[in-house]
Amino acid sequence: MRWKVWILIAWFFGGGVAYAGTECPKGAVLELENHLKTSLATRYLEDSRWGAQEGLKFEEVFGIDLLEPEVRVYDEGTALVTGTWKVVGLQEGCRVESSRRFTHLWILVDGQWRLIQEHLALE
Repeated sequence: MRWKVWILIAWFFGGGVAYAGTECPKGAVLELENHLKTSLATRYLEDSRWGAQEGLKFEEVFGIDLLEPEVRVYDEGTALVTGTWKVVGLQEGCRVESSRRFTHLWILVDGQWRLIQEHLALE
């Protein structure tokens, strides 16, 4: 019953707590990856390296999709996630799409999943 309360709290607040005590680490980590969309949208707007054309920032982000995520869990406390983030946004007045491959390393600390390493392939 206690883990159900943590799931409800994590769902309600949308992120920081990561389903402590859940029986499915893959599901918990994948859910956290989906919650990263908000912070990714902010980064896409602020950093020109993320744009479809090098050196240009997105003026607006219309959508971010997580494609082909693969979650591998090791020792029930370490998870490696690979996949592709696809962003659709506005750049110099034109609608553009940009995709980036990523690798995220998550560890379980005191019942909460924490993202400790991030790699992004800028093609």
